[in-house]
Amino acid sequence: WRNGFHSNLWINRTYLYCYGIAFLLLHEQAHHSLQHLQRHTDEQDELNADSSAFWSIFNDISGDNRISANAGMLCVFFSFLMFDPEQKLVEDHPTDYKRMFTIYDEIKDEHPKYTQLLKGLLDFWASVNAVDDYPFGLSESEETIEQIHQFLETKYNICT
Repeated sequence: WRNGFHSNLWINRTYLYCYGIAFLLLHEQAHHSLQHLQRHTDEQDELNADSSAFWSIFNDISGDNRISANAGMLCVFFSFLMFDPEQKLVEDHPTDYKRMFTIYDEIKDEHPKYTQLLKGLLDFWASVNAVDDYPFGLSESEETIEQIHQFLETKYNICT
């Protein structure tokens, strides 16, 4: 399946979903292995569990599967944003924005199309949620992703 980004970035739709689910399961398993269940978890615990899950997947795959896995992990947090665009439901967790941008920062140098993918997801999110003053129409670059990141921090008073 070729994605809608008119590119040579090959994403297997089934793998995208499977790796997204695997990321979530590995995240929860990491809470056990990192002994987070012995106490109330905080933001840093969540980031540590994300990191453990990310590296468990990232280090074990390559090629087209890796592209699908990385896209799947970005899509996990994108799906959370669709249901809670202003991050009002986030309490002891880092914002889904922060978590998504953290994953992006780890993978952006692997393939330039990750920037295009993230920008497309965020533009779609802003359109669906009628986000005032969202910076539509920008180029697909790392600078644009940083500009959108700064916009979200300011718009929703989010410290990432």
